[in-house]
Amino acid sequence: MKLYLLRHAEAENVAPDELRPLTEKGRKSVIDLANFTAGRLRLDLAGIWHSPLRRAVETASLFKQSAELDAPLIEIADLRPMDDPTRLIQRIEAQHENILIVGHNPHFEMLAAKLLGLCAGSSPINVPKAALLHFKKTGRLWQLRDLLTTKVTGH
Repeated sequence: MKLYLLRHAEAENVAPDELRPLTEKGRKSVIDLANFTAGRLRLDLAGIWHSPLRRAVETASLFKQSAELDAPLIEIADLRPMDDPTRLIQRIEAQHENILIVGHNPHFEMLAAKLLGLCAGSSPINVPKAALLHFKKTGRLWQLRDLLTTKVTGH
């Protein structure tokens, strides 16, 4: 099974937090990342899970469209910035097909650390905006295979 984590792109700094849209720079970074990724990773996905926050919904939709993915967009609970990643890990572990999850920090940094078996109290994984992390599960263990950002893509 493959798991992809995509942190939302840059969003406007307006209130309320749930309704913050992507900036033009954020939209461009998602498109650039999707185009770069589509030529390098085979994204055979059963679904694209996303948080209910506008910036994550927009990132998920734009990435799906730009990468020409057929997977359905699915709003999932437990993906808000301050949610405990333990509940999400249980949902992930119940999956047998590849999924892409679009969400937020600090949730993603804690989630990535837990998937890799790192200390629960620390977040040694840096997940920048518009970054795509590719994990592969072999047996009972998760491995971080790729970390792609717009800096890697050259955009």
